[in-house]
Amino acid sequence: MKVYHAGFNRIEYPDIKSGRINADFGQGFYLSPDYDFAKNWGNSTGKIVFLNEYNFDDNNLKIKTFEKNEEWFEYIINNRFSKKDYLDDFDVVIGPIANDTIFDTLGVISSNLLSKKESLKLLNIGPNYTQIVIKSQKALNNLNFIRFTILDEEDIIKNHELFKKQEEEYQKQFSKTVETFMWKKGNNMGKYTPELKKAFGIKSEFKIVFENKKKVIVEFNDGSVDERIVDYIDVVEGPISSIEFTENVEGSDRTMSTGNCNIKKVTIQDI
Repeated sequence: MKVYHAGFNRIEYPDIKSGRINADFGQGFYLSPDYDFAKNWGNSTGKIVFLNEYNFDDNNLKIKTFEKNEEWFEYIINNRFSKKDYLDDFDVVIGPIANDTIFDTLGVISSNLLSKKESLKLLNIGPNYTQIVIKSQKALNNLNFIRFTILDEEDIIKNHELFKKQEEEYQKQFSKTVETFMWKKGNNMGKYTPELKKAFGIKSEFKIVFENKKKVIVEFNDGSVDERIVDYIDVVEGPISSIEFTENVEGSDRTMSTGNCNIKKVTIQDI
């Protein structure tokens, strides 16, 4: 079968040991049978992007194939935390690509702050693409380089614009889903604030936009309390970490910003 790998180099002789150990399916050489996905992965403007094409013979190989289920999720989390790859005796691992890898929301799902059911619900948002990981020399011997194509600047710009649209839609669905099981019930956020960097650390800022205004009650360590009506929440991790609660009134933002170290409890309620 034809498989593809997009990157910044021509790769005629892949190396299964050069990849990250904590990638979703562990260390190996990552490919996809989805031509459009592989092509669209090349969306870094200003760089030369190579689309490498191979023929892969999967006969007489030990192959593990995943569906999007709890077993798949457990394997991804195991590898992301750099634990022993318990499928390292397989030649090939095939399965869905986790969309939080594509769209950069990894921190929330692998934070241990969500249940497996909640994490799987988030991982099922967005498009479905397949990845194939070559994990053994035996499998690598069955991978034959055919050709490479250098994507022209026009293709890269189109891919970049398409990716931005997909990411915007994904983030919208992601935020809406997070709201249903994290914010909507008025949780005690005390357990979240010490883990902000871990939970939201992939981006410097993580925003959750509510469909309807919410009432926020913030209790501080000094005993003071502040109540606000908000449209969205920003979690900012930087030199000064903070949570910002913002209401939009007649086109103008009114924001309460507070360092997370001062917060004892945050309750978010429907109004």
